[in-house]
Amino acid sequence: PKEKDTPRPRERRMSSLREALRMARGGGKKPMSDKNLSFLVKKRIVKEGDKQTFPKKGDRLVMHYTGRFKINGRTFDSSHDRKTPFCFTIGVGQVIKGWDLGIMSMSLGEIATLELPSVLCYGERGVASEEGGYKVPPNAALVFDVELLEINLAGNTKTANLAKMSTEQVISWMRGIGVSEEGIEAVASMKMIGEELVDAEAEDFTDEGMSEKDAKLVLDAVKKCQS
Repeated sequence: PKEKDTPRPRERRMSSLREALRMARGGGKKPMSDKNLSFLVKKRIVKEGDKQTFPKKGDRLVMHYTGRFKINGRTFDSSHDRKTPFCFTIGVGQVIKGWDLGIMSMSLGEIATLELPSVLCYGERGVASEEGGYKVPPNAALVFDVELLEINLAGNTKTANLAKMSTEQVISWMRGIGVSEEGIEAVASMKMIGEELVDAEAEDFTDEGMSEKDAKLVLDAVKKCQS
């Protein structure tokens, strides 16, 4: 072909992007692999994590996040507003595809911004609002400010890190290991911090209304951190 007919680098990139979006929407012969979809995720690191501990498929994560519309920056959802971190299993479809792809590259403690096209969010269906209309309209590109607080909870939390936890972090840690909401309420009323958690005994929890089952769950998790 003549030189003027040869696609320029930017044109080739845009063509590849359009093809990726088409196939991600199901327009191709077969869905694109996660590896090929990953380049649709734009990630910006706000604060570095430990650069050593990364999530893998099937890990249980605890995160704080704020979701915004890319078009106007308006917030549509935030775990900070609820004062409760979000717990989920990565890589198994519990969250939107953009999270399953983008969060895999975050290390423990990292804060980042993920910019995602609609095809990696809620696509053409959007998210309906209880009041009618849409909480997230169809084909909306989204931006998420995310903080990776825990990976596998007790499995990756050493005693030294437990001792530094605030009451809010203790509560999110306990929620992540499966403590009941009744047990969480007991801990919240105690205003327990990490330093107290490390030295706690079963009676410290049961005397405040936590069940023996929850108390054992907590103490076993703390012991696991010490091993």
